[in-house]
Amino acid sequence: MNETVSWLKRALDAAKPGARPSKVYYAVHSLDGCMIDWRATLPTGEQKGVKAALHYADASKAQVTQQDGGWVVSLPWSDGQTIAIGDATFGGFEVWFNSRETATMVEAAFKHAIELCATQPARS
Repeated sequence: MNETVSWLKRALDAAKPGARPSKVYYAVHSLDGCMIDWRATLPTGEQKGVKAALHYADASKAQVTQQDGGWVVSLPWSDGQTIAIGDATFGGFEVWFNSRETATMVEAAFKHAIELCATQPARS
């Protein structure tokens, strides 16, 4: 498990998630074991986000789609809940990349990490 999370951290660092043309930057701020801190940084510099266990994302619904001139890795939450960040509403984690190849690699790493985290005991 630690090896997978370490690999995912390295992949995200190398991938350099980017800002959409709206100038909102969506990225994984940190990974701590099976906990993800995901944030949107608004053009004003204000950050909004959510910290949650990776197992709350539904690996079977993860996907890569072309949006805003780049590629978005979407990791929907398994309970169908949404959150509002600025003017946008999200039903899971999203990270934007310039390259489809990079987005596909990161999607596969997230799917694997989510599946592994689902088998881990909850942290207290």
